[in-house]
Amino acid sequence: MNKKLICLVITILFSLELYSIKYYAKDYSCVEEEFVVSYYAGEANFSIYLDNYNNLYSVGSNASGQLGRGFSDQSKKIEPLTTKVLSDVSLVSTGRSGFVIAYTNDSTLYGWGINQYGQTGHKTKNSTDPTDNIISIPSVIHLDDNIKIKDIKSGERHTLLLDINGNVYAFGNNNLGQLGLGLETSRKTIVSEPTKIDELFFNYEKIVQIETSEYTSYCLTESGDLYTFGDNSDGTLGDSSEDYQKIVNVPTFTDIRNVEKISAKSTTCLYLTADNKAFVFGSNIFNQFGNLEFTGLKSSVPVEIKDLQDLEGVKSNDKIIDILAGGISNFLLTDKNDIYSFGSGGSNELGFDIFNAESVFNTPGITSPKLGIPTKINFYEPLSIKEITEKKLTEYIGKTPAILSHKIDVKIDKFINSSGSRTFIRDINGNVWSFGNNEDGQVASGNIATIVCPIISTLYRDDNYDKEIKQKNYLIGPIIGISLIFGTGLAFIIYAEIKRYSNK
Repeated sequence: MNKKLICLVITILFSLELYSIKYYAKDYSCVEEEFVVSYYAGEANFSIYLDNYNNLYSVGSNASGQLGRGFSDQSKKIEPLTTKVLSDVSLVSTGRSGFVIAYTNDSTLYGWGINQYGQTGHKTKNSTDPTDNIISIPSVIHLDDNIKIKDIKSGERHTLLLDINGNVYAFGNNNLGQLGLGLETSRKTIVSEPTKIDELFFNYEKIVQIETSEYTSYCLTESGDLYTFGDNSDGTLGDSSEDYQKIVNVPTFTDIRNVEKISAKSTTCLYLTADNKAFVFGSNIFNQFGNLEFTGLKSSVPVEIKDLQDLEGVKSNDKIIDILAGGISNFLLTDKNDIYSFGSGGSNELGFDIFNAESVFNTPGITSPKLGIPTKINFYEPLSIKEITEKKLTEYIGKTPAILSHKIDVKIDKFINSSGSRTFIRDINGNVWSFGNNEDGQVASGNIATIVCPIISTLYRDDNYDKEIKQKNYLIGPIIGISLIFGTGLAFIIYAEIKRYSNK
């Protein structure tokens, strides 16, 4: 009796311990409510953020008007809070060619950015000047009132919409069949408003998830069957075909079944099966297959991702429960709430300094700047960039806002999104962390420093960079004027000296 009681007590204590680890892990929040990032979408050269109040902000390149600030030019914006682009946003997606599609809580669909191929959901103008097909402010896309959108995914020049009834709509360019509408595959084939894909192609099954890579589209049915359509030049159709010139212009079953989740970006697609096995197909140029046994540069035959390790090379048998494709860099989440990365890491896209990992940790699988084995990302105690700035903590100014000598245990609950260049994730306490290439401050670190580990994302900036850029522009005129005066004066002095010398 006593033994049974002791066993029961031990079991209860063990369960409580697990519960406390999962739900009472230390909260490292260091960002004030008004600066919290709740969602991210972006491409290599621009980023879109949502705050906790569903307001949309933008930073980065604005050459195609993709920042939605009412103009387009070659300048770059670093300060997000100077312009609120849109309010009450529930969904947002970005396209690599430089456009944004957003959906608000009142069921209004918006598009802006480059519209050369109807990718913003608006009619194109017949003009040879690309700037004539730029929409620089959020503009309403026509959508029937009875259509309620559940998800949005955008490729290079096209977008898929998924409604609450499991129907899929497509618009944009169909040059490689990526719209799945059975239309001619030509650069001139443009669909400028959301058009429903015939459910016949899906055997009348409801679609539960959509994804897009550059020129390929993916639809997952309720029963776990994967359909793909579009381009196969990198094996992105995943249909085990060796014909890399193939173009498929209607949704076609891949023979991939029992799928729980898909994730695609750039020229790579990952999927997770119901028995927690992860597979990948498409491009492997940056070792983004996470499997060193596969040495090819691409494959339309799915390759299983098997091995996990930490930075010291210690293997892990953790179960994979989620996937995230960044394209050039990809990510796995395990049942221990740890995150693993693999692929390209030359600008810290993997969540750590790959060159340091190669030299200090001697991490297996690295052929700089690529990592071919999924490797656990370490976390370090974050610092408030606002506090660093206001208190003028000089030892941290211009650096990653974290104490790199203090490793901490952070449990990740959810992937948010990845552009490959940068990635955003959420921990079990609701804090959003980010890492990657911090060009124009797009990692949301609060500064424009090189970021060598995950930091807690913030909309705060340690300087008014946009104002600084304008000031630099304003100084160009005076500098030129001063240079002309100085040059004229110098020429006069030289001329006088020559004349004086000749008169001797």
